Parts: sequence; C-alpha cells; structure tokens
Amino acid sequence: MAITVQELERRVAGGQAIRGEEVLDLDLARARLAGAVFEQCGLAGVNFAYSELAGAVFHSCKLVRASFHGAHLVKAGFERCELGEADFESADVGEVRFAHSDLTRARLARLDLRTVAFEQCNLEAADLTAAQVPPSLLREARLTRAVFNEVNLEGADAVSAKQVFLATGKHDLKDWKRTRGQHPECIAFKAYWRLTPSQTAELAGHVELILFPGGYAGLQEVEGGRANLCLIVRKDAYTRQYGSWENLLSGMRERCPHLEERLDGAICLMDKPLAISGLPYGHVAWESGGVWRLGDQAAAIPSFSGDGMSIALHSARRAARNYLNGESSEIYQQSLARQLSAQLHRATIISRLLVSETGQGLAMTGAGIFPYVLPVSAGLTRIPFRALGESG
Repeated sequence: MAITVQELERRVAGGQAIRGEEVLDLDLARARLAGAVFEQCGLAGVNFAYSELAGAVFHSCKLVRASFHGAHLVKAGFERCELGEADFESADVGEVRFAHSDLTRARLARLDLRTVAFEQCNLEAADLTAAQVPPSLLREARLTRAVFNEVNLEGADAVSAKQVFLATGKHDLKDWKRTRGQHPECIAFKAYWRLTPSQTAELAGHVELILFPGGYAGLQEVEGGRANLCLIVRKDAYTRQYGSWENLLSGMRERCPHLEERLDGAICLMDKPLAISGLPYGHVAWESGGVWRLGDQAAAIPSFSGDGMSIALHSARRAARNYLNGESSEIYQQSLARQLSAQLHRATIISRLLVSETGQGLAMTGAGIFPYVLPVSAGLTRIPFRALGESG
C-alpha cells in the first residue's frame, strides 16, 4: 500500500527514518517533516512545496523533478542525491548542505546561497538567475551551461588574465558593453515544456515558426525530452495587446490553432519564463575592446534563423585558432565581422518584417505563391560556406 502524508508525518514525529520507500509524484505540500531522515528513497516528482523540512536529511535519494518551492529547508542536507530539474525557488535554504549530488537543471533562481555548501556537486545548466552566489560555488561545483543572469557575485575573488574570452550571450558585462543592435524594439521570452508523447513525436526533427500579432515564436525539441518555446514580441504590441506572459501565451494559442494543438495537455516546466528586453539583434562587433568576443557577444542573429548556436561554435573555433597562431583579438574580431556582417544584416531585415503586421502578411503570401522563398531565405541567414572553410 502506498505511503500517505499522515503516515510519513507520524513516523517522522516518532523519530523513525524513512528507508527504501518509493513514493513517486506524491503531494507533500505543507507537510510537517522537520528533522526527517530519508535514505535510499525514490521521491521523483514529489511535491514538498511550503513543507517544514528544517534539519531534514536526504541520503542517496532520487529527487528528480521534486518541488521544494517555498519550503523551509534551513540546515537540511542532501548527500549523493539525484536532484535534476528540482525546484528550490522561494525556499529558505540557509545553511543547507549539498554533497556529491546532481543538480542538473535545478531551479535555484533568486535564492540567497551564501550560507549553502556545495561539495563536489554537478550544477550543469542549473538556473541561478538573480541568486546571491558564494565564491566557493564557483570553485567547487561543475557549472557547465548554468544560467547566471543578474547573479550577485559580491565577495568573489578578483581574477586577472592576459586574455579574456567573453561569452555572456545576450547579456552585457560591465565595462564591456556592446553597441546598440539594429532590432532593439522587442522583448524575448523562453520557456521549456513537456509535450504529450504524440505531440513530441510529431515535433521530432522539426523547428516550427509561429507568427502571431506583434511577433513570432519558435518551437523545437531539445535535450531531456523537452520542447523549447522561445519568442520575441514588439514592446508596443506587448503593452497594448497582452500586458503579461499569461495573456501573451493565451493570445498566441488562440490565434494559432497549430500551437494550441502542440501545447494541449503539455506541462510548462517553469514557473516563469526567462525574459530579456533590449535585444542586441543585428549587433556585429568590429572592435574587440581588448577581449575575444564569442557567440552573441560577437554577432547577435535574430532567433528565427536558428543559426545562433552555429555562430557560437564558429566564433569559438576561429578564436581558438587565431589565439593559438599568436594573432590578436583585434585581428580575430575584424575577420569574424567581415564573415558574418552580411548574414546578420539580412536576418535582421527579415526579423523586423516578421514582427510587423504588413511584413507577416507579405511573408505568408510570398511563401504561399513561391514556396522556394523559404529555403532561399534560410540559406541567406546561414554562415557562408567559405567562412566555415576558413575556420579549418
């Protein structure tokens, strides 16, 4: 028989450890589990939201997709736990200890982590947006692809280097800000979804472009069986027609039956979407400013082209080659700009058309009459083959 909330609370109150239990997707919201000990338990998808877990210990537990949203976790411990995609947003995590645990894609946004210990943990692709991060985290945890938007790193040790490779994406770094892009009038949103199995199968191998009043969206499958819905919308259209993410998403689904079909029965994996304004689309760095600018820092191409990752990899490869050949960051930046400027210019023109009512009408009519326009447009917004050859 499946264990109940009441049974868990009774055993914890009696000082009993919870060992070997398998309680997938159980709702333990607001449960009283202070001082609980969980050992080798299967707790994937369990909802601990707003629960009392002060001093609780989790040892060798599977907590993938578990929600600790708003939970009281002061002095709790997680050792050798699987916490991939776990949600800790709004939780009280004072003096929490994570040891030898996997927090891949965990949501730690807006948390004060200064008293939290991470001992040999994997935080790959974890969301640390607006978190207060201790310097020790930068030294002791694996942080590949972690999201550091607006992170507070006060108290971190100063680092000096002869060469700096700047890869902060669409976010500017103090003292190394980019010039204004050619397409700054939009806001961008991004959210991950878990589609139904049938819709996941239909989306496989495709990138779908969705037009809606004031903007456009892209939907494609990404790692972990998830779907990525990213979009841009003009600021004036967002203010006048939508005013919130919820209204924007509702309006998109209402105006686009195809998107409604894709998202029917789907689960949004984020409480709030990632968002950014003042997009640098169209920006091309012709001067290095003393650093090696990579990816969006070197050339920010509009989302619809789907070529942003290619530019990131191409720029990194070229920068590495130039650096190893003893060439300067200035030579690298100017040669890369010459390779990509025409591509960026064309893509920005098309993107600005796609966020306007007139442009969307022309695009749909043109694609209907001349279907070959689509592959031709795609080719015009790709890295030129000769440039790929020059990177070796």
